[in-house]
This record gives sequence, structure tokens and C-alpha cells, in this order.
Amino acid sequence: MASSFSNVQVYTAGRPADAARADLLQAIRRRLLGDGRFEEVPADANADVRIAVAPSGTRPWIAVYAEATESGEPEALARAAAEFSEDAGMPAVGILGDGDGLTLVLCASGRCADVYYSDTDAADDSADDGVPSALAGQPAEWSRLFTHVPGHEFARSVADAERLGESAVPRRLADLLKWDPALCTLGFDTLAGAKIEGLTRLAFRYCEKAAAVRPAALDVSLTPPARRPHAGGPFEASIHVTSLGGRSTGLDVAFWGPAIDSGLLRVDSVRLGAGGAAQTADVQPTNTDDSQRLLVAEFPDAAIPAEGRPGAGEAEEGIEIALRGLIQRAGREELLIGVAPRANPEGGQGASLVIDAGGAPAAKPMHASSDESCALSIEALQSPEVLFGFVVFGDDATGRSAALADGFRRWHGLLAGGAAATWRLGSARHDRRNKPRQFNCRPGGDPPAGLMEHFDSCCVLSIQKLGGEDGMDYADAGARESRKSDEPDEAPHAVFRVRLDGEGSPTHAAAEELLASVLDDLAGRCDVVQAFVGCWGVAPAIRGNLYEQACDVGSTVVASRQWARQHVRAVTPTMWLGPALLGQLPSQVGLERVADVHPIGRCKRLRLRRGATLGELENVLEALLPTPDQESRVQGSLSGGD
Repeated sequence: MASSFSNVQVYTAGRPADAARADLLQAIRRRLLGDGRFEEVPADANADVRIAVAPSGTRPWIAVYAEATESGEPEALARAAAEFSEDAGMPAVGILGDGDGLTLVLCASGRCADVYYSDTDAADDSADDGVPSALAGQPAEWSRLFTHVPGHEFARSVADAERLGESAVPRRLADLLKWDPALCTLGFDTLAGAKIEGLTRLAFRYCEKAAAVRPAALDVSLTPPARRPHAGGPFEASIHVTSLGGRSTGLDVAFWGPAIDSGLLRVDSVRLGAGGAAQTADVQPTNTDDSQRLLVAEFPDAAIPAEGRPGAGEAEEGIEIALRGLIQRAGREELLIGVAPRANPEGGQGASLVIDAGGAPAAKPMHASSDESCALSIEALQSPEVLFGFVVFGDDATGRSAALADGFRRWHGLLAGGAAATWRLGSARHDRRNKPRQFNCRPGGDPPAGLMEHFDSCCVLSIQKLGGEDGMDYADAGARESRKSDEPDEAPHAVFRVRLDGEGSPTHAAAEELLASVLDDLAGRCDVVQAFVGCWGVAPAIRGNLYEQACDVGSTVVASRQWARQHVRAVTPTMWLGPALLGQLPSQVGLERVADVHPIGRCKRLRLRRGATLGELENVLEALLPTPDQESRVQGSLSGGD
């Protein structure tokens, strides 16, 4: 296994390499020495900040190594990449390789533009590290900043990292970006053994006395919410404030920007500190001289400590501020935050956060179980992060393959978003599973013919957009020659899915409208037993979903043809019911009271009326709802029991 390493690659674009390197060195010194907090010392002296800059060469990159990133923490890497990108006035890429995988942090103009993880555990933990994982895996950002890097080629190159059993930069990726293969796999601690000629080492020591007499000043960083917020739900964000100057008293926190002006976010209160010493303040509206609307929370007695030596002391721990509010609607808007010491308002600093709020969550099912084992399913059901369309087909396969192919073609157009995309295909013909393949799609183009031909020949099909979970699944398990005789006779199913919390993701409204249109088309052209569009924390699987699990229905009998003709797989605001299910309702009159009912083929599409609730729709559909008793009954019937 390769050793751990971290470095930052700074882009020089078309600038002369030597001049770009000289400007970068000057900018680093200016940032650290400009306010008197640090003094430069010899490279071998005791120092608080150490940086090494590799010599320039024929490649359009300068490799920079910072001792601060050797901790292996993505937050430290992101901070260094942001600082060096601002120093150089050019994009920079932070690279972290360790035993778990590869992390790439793309920064431009001092801000994070994209993050890529080959280790999924690191991606899941990124919110705790302060790295915005919601940006993760956007090849279009790399193409925009580096014109020589096609987005689809970048996606293929980083995919190599997933196949490597060690921490390394894939050679394909290094060649594509034109990185020096030797310099991009080193870290500050391993430079001594590399013997790089022309390496410039910088060392800076903290000036404690100079900082003590400096005016109060602050550094502000934001930690986004751990979960995607949703309409009608709470919003919480953490603000970490570190002192960069002398001791003072009094602090003001201000909020403004599109998230406030558009009514997306209602700010309720701000808490400073934790435990018994915590202070809470309401926000008060005010206007600046240029008529900018602000919401301000005042903490006149807040103690701001003097800046401590980096890496040690109470001041390094900083001040924690918690913002609490309410998401009032779905949408994506920017929230701007400023924190300033009263003793020196000019020493304040601002930060921004893009709030990507989903729609209102699904209601708790009528027959939700109180069993503890179902609690997580109920919670995930009420976290609207993944929009999906789910279809259960009947026995007549006439026209199904062509309709599914048309549906995916439209779905592909939405997910590709006018950009190049790479799709990973897994398929099976009868009992033989093919090796997964990848297909590259041009911006604005149709899916490749090699991908579309599988709709005519496969009984199991999974198409997933590389770098995420967006895509489509189809399974006709009953057509598999390998199906065992004692397995339930599963109905054919299709699932369309898209996660809505990523940069460049389609809007909820656009994706939902397209999905409804696709399912309308399927219901009009095919034998459809039931279908629905919803938004949960996890897309439904063919053999079970969150709604069923919340009702303590957990066996694979739910995928059977018999179950699909007798019970709905879920209740959502938009549903399609076929004749078999409609015929079991005591009366269809109640449907008209809570839903707009429209015939589509042999089905009826139900759309929840404005002001009606899912609970009211469940009341009308009660005869069709899944319960443990109904599960046991169908299981007994399928096994030949009473």
C-alpha cells in the first residue's frame, strides 16, 4: 500500500511558469506577513507555518506542500487549497491520498468548487469535516476551470481511483490534468527523501506580542447542515469564529442575501457558545446605508479572546455560533453571514452558504409501526432527498421495451443537464450477467445506440450515472431462467431516481414534472398495475421500500405479482392505479374529494388536491394499504397455505 501524502497543485494556465511561481511565493509571503502576525524565519528554525514550493517546469502546474495538511484531514486540505488558489489568482487542486482512498478538492478564487472522494466513508463524513460534500463529483466544474479537461474524460479518470487497492493518483488522471506524476504523489513530510532540486522552503513564526496589541479581528468558517433541509423543517448551521487579533468584548452576527429576501429561510434565533455559558439572541431587522436588508443578532457581552499561537491555546478553539431557523419553501438560494467584533467592525469577516432545500417530507404512514426497528425507515421516509418514479408492470409486455427506452431517453436528457455524461451499465440476459460497461454521452446528445439496444434484450438492467446514484433500474425477474421454483413470481418493475442535493442537479419541480410525464406515457402505452412518484431519503428498491418497512412489512413478497394486484407499494402525492387495484376499493367516490383523478390508458392517475393530506388519501385507499397481516396472508397463499 502506498504511503499517505497531501499536496496542492496550483494551475498556471498560459502564464510563464517561472513568473507564475515567483508571484505565488510573493503572494504567500504577503498573506502571512502583511498584518504583522507572523515573521519569516530560516527554513530550519522553529516555526508555526511551513510551506515548500516545487520548481516550475514544462507542465501548467506548481506543486505546493504545506505542513498543515499532513494531518490527513480534508478540512485542512480544503483550507490550504483555497488559500493557495486565492494567492495565485488561479484554480488549485488539493490532493489527499491515504489508506482509505483519494480525495480531490477543487478551489477557485479562495472558495471550494468541487470535491471528489474515491472513499465513500470519507464522503459520508465530509459534512462533519466542514467540506461541502453536496458539491461532490461535478466533472463540469473541472471542464469549466481547465479547458483542456473534457468532463466525461475526467469522470472516467477519477473512476480509476475506485478500482485501485491503494492510495494513489491514477496515471490516467495525472496525464489528463498534466500533473507531474512524481510531484503529485508527495507530501510535506516525504520531501526530504525525494531530493527535489530547486525546491523553495518557507517558514514563519507567530508573533505573539504583535498579535496582542492588534485590533480585534475574526476568521469565520461555516459548517453546513449534516442533512439536506426541507420545506417546513428546521434549519441549523454552525459558524466557527477564530480570533485573529487582540482581546475585546462584544460581537454582532448579521444575515442577508437571496435566502432571506426570497423567503426561503426564516431566521429565528442565534446561540453563542454552549452549555451553561451559552447566550441566545433574537434577530432584529435593519437596513444598511445602501438599503440592504439585514437581520442582526447582538451579543454586547460576548468575550473575544486574543489570538493564540496556531495549533495551541484557548483562542485556537474559537467561538461556536449556532443559527436556527425554519425552511419555508423548497428552493436553492445563497445565505450570506457576517460576524464582526464591536471594538473593530472592520475586523469582521463574512461567509456564504448555499441552502438547497427540498420539498415537504412525506407524512408518517397511517399504519406505521411503533416498533423501534421501523423508526429509521420512518425518519428516512420523511427526508426528501431522492426523487423517484416507481412502476409495477402487468403480464402483457407488449410495447414495454420501446416505452422504457423512450422514458430513459427523456430521463437521460434531464440528468445529463446539457453536459457530457458517463453512464455505467449492468445487465443480464436470462441467467447470464454481463460485465459492467461504461458509455460516454455527448452534451445534448441522445444516449448511445449501444446503451439503448439493451432495452430489447435484457430482463435485468441497471443504468447509473458515473459519480452518483442517479439513473434507472428495470427488472423482469420472472423472465429469468435461473428463477427458483419456490421464489415468488415477481412482477416486472422499473425505478427512475435522482438525488436533488448536488450542484448542477435538476430542480425538484422540473424533475418531478418530467417523471410524471414519463410515467403517464408508460401507463398509456403499457400494462401498468400501479406506479407512483415520490421524494424520500432513499429511492425504493424492487423488493422493498421505506413505506413498507415503516409499516413493518419487510419480506420480498411485496415484489410478487399477487401483492401488486392487491396492495399499493406506497402512498405518495402522485400515483397511478390499474384496474385490479381500483376494483378492490369499496367506492371510488372518495378519491375525487382528495385527489384530481385523470384516466391514463387503463389506469387512473391520482394527484393530491391542494389542501388535502396524504393521511386523507390513505383513508380512501385503506383497503389497499400494506400491513403485516396482509403480508402473512399473501405469504401463506404463495406457499400453498390457507
